[in-house]
Amino acid sequence: MGIVVDSYNSGTVQLSKGNLEEAEILLMETISRHPAFEKAWNNLGVCLMRKRVYEKADRCFHKALSIDTSYEIAKLNLEECKFLQTVEQL
Repeated sequence: MGIVVDSYNSGTVQLSKGNLEEAEILLMETISRHPAFEKAWNNLGVCLMRKRVYEKADRCFHKALSIDTSYEIAKLNLEECKFLQTVEQL
């Protein structure tokens, strides 16, 4: 699990720095090694949402919630994603 945690932490740091391409790569690597890591799915969703790839972000948030139905941050991010998608269509 150490490699998974390392790639997740590195991806999260890159996301916080705004390095979206690098964050996406690291978070996808995390998910490929541990597909049931809901926080990685959520952060990948945030990354994609910031890149304005709303449909893929939406799927990531849904995946995070399918793993943990009580994951409040993913619920909030899903709502934000839907809002941003609606605003962009205006």
